[in-house]
Amino acid sequence: MALGGLCFTEPIIRFLGASEGIYPYARAYAMFLFPAAPLMCGVFVLNNLLRAEGQVRFAMLGTVAGNLVNVALDPLLLFRAEMGVGGAALALLISQAVSFLLLLGRYLCGKTRVSLRPRKSERPMRRLLSLLAIGSPSLFRQGLAGVASALLLRQAREWGDPTAAAVSVNARMFLLLYSFCLGVGQGLMPAAGFNKGANRPDRVLSLSRFALILATALMAALSVPTAIFAPRLIGLFRPDPEVIRVGAVMLRAQCAVFFLHGVIAVTNMLLQALGKAFPAALIAAARQGLCFIPVVLLLPRVWGLTGLCVSQAVADILTFFLTLPFLIRTLRDLRAAEQRKA
Repeated sequence: MALGGLCFTEPIIRFLGASEGIYPYARAYAMFLFPAAPLMCGVFVLNNLLRAEGQVRFAMLGTVAGNLVNVALDPLLLFRAEMGVGGAALALLISQAVSFLLLLGRYLCGKTRVSLRPRKSERPMRRLLSLLAIGSPSLFRQGLAGVASALLLRQAREWGDPTAAAVSVNARMFLLLYSFCLGVGQGLMPAAGFNKGANRPDRVLSLSRFALILATALMAALSVPTAIFAPRLIGLFRPDPEVIRVGAVMLRAQCAVFFLHGVIAVTNMLLQALGKAFPAALIAAARQGLCFIPVVLLLPRVWGLTGLCVSQAVADILTFFLTLPFLIRTLRDLRAAEQRKA
């Protein structure tokens, strides 16, 4: 990823929707972002391995330490060193290196149950295929997000750079709020997976219900103040009147369907934890792909800028109705398995 990104920086940035005004800044950021890719992958893997062992505190410590380094270095490199956007990307690269070394050190010091030393295992290809199948929902969830973002930016360019900036700011705001919902789902995954392996469908069922209620309540609670203060929140990122106007409409449209993400995200991760790769991948691909791509290509042509602003919210509603049958069936199967065991 790093090598390919550095070799084809310009076509990648152009594909992602950068206009002539945005391109120089995007390139300056990408020159440090692509070298950070191997470190990011390492952080993701080591963090999840530690969480799977139950070492949640150290996994969190390693990740938070890197983020704090990023926050501290951003103003220094941006303004003191006068590196501009490239300085922010360099801060990200350094922060990922710090997190990676901290997490890796836990294994090198022998304080983990899992060893990173390569060993011969039976049926390596079968294990690899299983790993890819169960990991495919995460791949679709993250990979298609980039494709969706590129399509949205390309559509937004028809209304100028302020609209493209509003799309980017809105995406950052959404990810910030969605992280609460994502955290609940990620917390559910190892617990549900371990209890499935221990043949405890009663625990999986109770955990699933709790996660669904918690995630939905969190997103509903966050949507109200976010919708009320949407213009001010957008203005914190970009104090441009046109960016604030368009961004506030987009953010409020998202707030109207925030509570649906509790069901979508938790169901997606529950299915993934239970080894149901196909339905999990289908739901993961729906929001940013199967439902979103047709919507973002169609609505702006029908309703103009308003259609662009509500396209993601409409895709979320369609994804919710796609998710419901899988959730109902999974809960029903867990309830039946609990009754059989009793």
